[in-house]
Amino acid sequence: MAVLQNNQYIKKSNIRYSIILVSLLLLIILLGKTAWLCDDAMITFRTVLQFTHGNGLVFNLGDRVQGYTHPLWMLVLTFNYWINQEIFISTMHLGIVLTAIAFSIVVFQARHHIINLSLICLGLVGSKAFIEYGTSGLENPLSYVLFGILFVLVSQQKKQKLAPYVAIITTCSLIFLCRMDYAVICAPISIIASIQVKKIKYIIQGFFLGGLPAFAWLIFSTVYYGTPFPNTYYAKLYTGIPKYQSIIQGFHYFQDLVNNDLLSFVFIFLTLITLIFQKNTKIHVGGFAIGLLLYLLYILNIGGDFMSGRFFAVPVYLAAIVISQVNIQRKLVLFPIGVLVFILMILNIWSLVNIPQPGVQGNGIANERGFYYEKFGLYSPFQEFPDISSRWSAEQQQGAPSLQLVNIICGGLGNESLRAGPNVHFVDTCGLVDALLVRLPSQVVGENLQAPKTVFSFMKLVYNALFESLPVSWVNEFGWRIGHVERAIPKGYIESIQQGENRIEDEAIAHLYDQIKQVISGPIWSLERFKLVWKVMINP
Repeated sequence: MAVLQNNQYIKKSNIRYSIILVSLLLLIILLGKTAWLCDDAMITFRTVLQFTHGNGLVFNLGDRVQGYTHPLWMLVLTFNYWINQEIFISTMHLGIVLTAIAFSIVVFQARHHIINLSLICLGLVGSKAFIEYGTSGLENPLSYVLFGILFVLVSQQKKQKLAPYVAIITTCSLIFLCRMDYAVICAPISIIASIQVKKIKYIIQGFFLGGLPAFAWLIFSTVYYGTPFPNTYYAKLYTGIPKYQSIIQGFHYFQDLVNNDLLSFVFIFLTLITLIFQKNTKIHVGGFAIGLLLYLLYILNIGGDFMSGRFFAVPVYLAAIVISQVNIQRKLVLFPIGVLVFILMILNIWSLVNIPQPGVQGNGIANERGFYYEKFGLYSPFQEFPDISSRWSAEQQQGAPSLQLVNIICGGLGNESLRAGPNVHFVDTCGLVDALLVRLPSQVVGENLQAPKTVFSFMKLVYNALFESLPVSWVNEFGWRIGHVERAIPKGYIESIQQGENRIEDEAIAHLYDQIKQVISGPIWSLERFKLVWKVMINP
């Protein structure tokens, strides 16, 4: 009898590990087939190149402006460039490796439950969001790994022990530096971990010890850049757009997920629904589920993103983490769900392996891989990366020209800035890398800023966002595009940059420019500069 049971256990183990190996192999093949780089990643690449060529952590020479949203990922890319002396192919390879590691972490947690394991493999391998942004050059693959590590630490946390708690808070701190709005996810997880510790003394010690990476960066950023947060934070959140319009755009973003990546939508929301009916849910699993739900609400609140699926990549991975710990017993209900997920996975894989076509919805949300795969795909036959090896070295030796070259742009900033070399100054009308423009009013049309007068009229807008198709357009029904809200260039601003002296005609803007210039270009340790940091930079 014992021998029979042992043989059955070995047989089940072989099945489980076969599922893991086959899924991991398919994942790596898909990641390699779809590997690409987006333009936003190249904005960070320019900062990496400026830094490694001795120009500081800047985008434009002489202006200390943080144009990247992911400090930890930027440092990882810098280390990667120092080792490889190449940034395009190696970044895609790095994304594949990190995503495969993250996948291995979560399936290992579910290895004893074949149903959970199968659902996770189907969900992650078939998710367009998870696969597409497993490369792309953005911070997602590093985020996957850190959340996987965080889950392992939380699930093994010992009560009333300081060291495990410090490890948890440290990981949350690193996740925060990977992308600062992930704090929404980490907050409930950290609170539950603190409850487990119980001792106030340990909580305080753990918070400050574990939070050192985040605290250190925020202090450095405030001293060096003049702001604790990236310039992109102000560019995308200080737009003057009414909150109701951002929420409607958020519904567009969810609608886009349903239209283009239904598997990810089903996987995320079935996970949350399953948890509602789950009995005796482990407290740390509840922390991840709450973090997942809060982040989905956050996405809705800010209007999502212009990149189709990008902000849902991490939620898909969080859903897999939750599924790994759920006790699924209702097999009759599970069977049709498994069949549905399998069918959606096949459809998504078919969509992924075919060369994507560029496209934009009527709400300004774009298939970014469709736009950039042809030039920046790992196995694209038309691959055309910017020539940085010779261009940057040659211009670095020549030094900056006496009359500053200026290029005005919004979309395509990363690619164009790499091709131009280190000395060309880019005025980004979207404000991502421009400290002045980001503090000026946006060009959102005033007549489109009227809020709906009744709840019914607002709900009608929500209904339209979810169920009605808009004509293909770069902007939404309100006349603006998410992540691309432009600012007007003041008269004399370009001349000011070219000639190195303030030529702005508007007196108020000219005065503001003088103050900003002192913060981003003046001596770092100037007392007068630090007086302006709060007045001008942090509180625009």
